[in-house]
Amino acid sequence: MNAAISAAVWVVGKALAPVSDGLLESWASSDSLGPNISALKRQLLRAQGILYTAHDREYTTNPALKELLHMLRQLADGADDVLDELDYFRIQDKLDNTYDAADSHPKGCIHNLGLNVRHTARAIANKFKLCSKAPPEDGTMQTYKLKFNRVEISKRMAHIVQQLDPICAKVKEILDLELRKSTKVSIIGNRPKTTPAIIEPELFGRDAEKKDIVDGITVGKYCADGLTVLQIVGPGGIGKTTFTQHVYQEVKSSFDVMIWVCISLNFDANRLAREIVKNIPKVNGETENAIDEELIEQRIKHKRFLLVLDDVRTYHDDEWKKLLAPFKKGEARGNIIIVTTRISETTTAGKIADHSINLDRLGPEDFMHLFEAYVFGHQQSWKDHPELLNVGREIVVHLKGFPLAAKTVGRLLRNQLTLGHWTRVLESKEWELQSSEYDIMPALKLSYDYLPFHLQQCFVSRRL
Repeated sequence: MNAAISAAVWVVGKALAPVSDGLLESWASSDSLGPNISALKRQLLRAQGILYTAHDREYTTNPALKELLHMLRQLADGADDVLDELDYFRIQDKLDNTYDAADSHPKGCIHNLGLNVRHTARAIANKFKLCSKAPPEDGTMQTYKLKFNRVEISKRMAHIVQQLDPICAKVKEILDLELRKSTKVSIIGNRPKTTPAIIEPELFGRDAEKKDIVDGITVGKYCADGLTVLQIVGPGGIGKTTFTQHVYQEVKSSFDVMIWVCISLNFDANRLAREIVKNIPKVNGETENAIDEELIEQRIKHKRFLLVLDDVRTYHDDEWKKLLAPFKKGEARGNIIIVTTRISETTTAGKIADHSINLDRLGPEDFMHLFEAYVFGHQQSWKDHPELLNVGREIVVHLKGFPLAAKTVGRLLRNQLTLGHWTRVLESKEWELQSSEYDIMPALKLSYDYLPFHLQQCFVSRRL
């Protein structure tokens, strides 16, 4: 696809060459021809801008885009022909010191009227093919200059402009969709690896769920069994990782071994075992040259452990059983594996968890407090900016109770605490693309749109 874009860029650039220095526009300035040249130049510049934006990006093979780029090249070729033809007449006028191709004559209105009559007569003559001359009787060859037909050239330019407009719009629409798709992969697919360190110091609206887990780990239902697998389920952006980080830090004193592994899209038992064993302290007498699974078994045998598998997005029953096997052999009581995932057990082939907690969207009051924290930090919030309150409430409705959406858009709004900036964000067309109550991509894309161009390129270059 890049080859097709490159070809279109070259043709459009070639077509723009005759009007790049302004000479042709100045020469043809008039009530009819001049505006057509200007309109054609604007459409070619528009096409060039669209294509340059797309040039350094990779696109999937899209037959519709390929066909539209072919049509764009054809129209650019036509524009190149008509502008070259006009440039020929401009040069001819300059060499002959004539005004055959001009709209106005420096000697005044009488000469102008004569020129207009002459142009009209030529147009009529050409239409009836009366402008050619018979060869001379003596048989000698005679060179004729091309005849300038203002009416025909004006119509050709107007026709090309009329065709370029919808094609440029369609090309831009498809390129925008491709960019949206690649940006979605970049924003969601290339998530940085998480750690147990708390990033968000305050946990909003999750006190009851956190207390239930912490109590269960420290004094309750998760203490009695040998191994308990606890699954924390919720859609992307709901705050599963932040919630688990707070739980992890609060129960540290209850465990001998603490392990945190970020999974994302690569659930491979062997890879995970290699990563996990590096985070478990060695023990005396462990077997040399043992495989990773055996080392895990030996190092946790008499110790209470907590293992967090964060952001599990794919599930394979055999891989899960293989990873779980050495942990089931631990002899201490109250061992815990916490799995954060978007996958509910109703969509898996087998049961992977003993207990499951579903994290839902935050309630309106808690979510508003979270939004305020991201926008204002420790400032006086709405007290210092009362004019923003109503617009802020309308924006919050679009964020659907998702902490990630509040974080992303809140920090965008924080950059400019002005009514104009907030109103532009509220009135963005991106919100119209929300496909469901759980769709926060418009919020993420909106933040991306407001990034400087060089930072947008960082996202695109990292896409999968």
